[in-house]
This record gives sequence, structure tokens and C-alpha cells, in this order.
Amino acid sequence: MKFTLITSNLSRSSQSFHPTSIPWLTNKADCEHNLSRVWREGHCWDYEHNPSF
Repeated sequence: MKFTLITSNLSRSSQSFHPTSIPWLTNKADCEHNLSRVWREGHCWDYEHNPSF
């Protein structure tokens, strides 16, 4: 049996990271436990989020 790996060329914009809110982190201490996250305006923001995840 033969398998073929299919890959695609992702555009540069799809490889970039975009901030996103993490809804299950509801307080500053839990949010900022991870150094890439920031508590702002009552939400936890992750600045390493990749939209292709």
C-alpha cells in the first residue's frame, strides 16, 4: 500500500499569529500564568494564537 503526503503552500498571512480571547480563563492570575497572555478589559488575550490551529 502506498501513501502520499499532500502538503499545501500556506500564504504568509495564514502563518502569522493573531491575538484571540481565551474564554475559559476568567481571572488575571490564571491568564498571566502563561507569559504570552495578557489580561485586558476583563478578558484573557493570547498573542501566540495561530488561526490554522
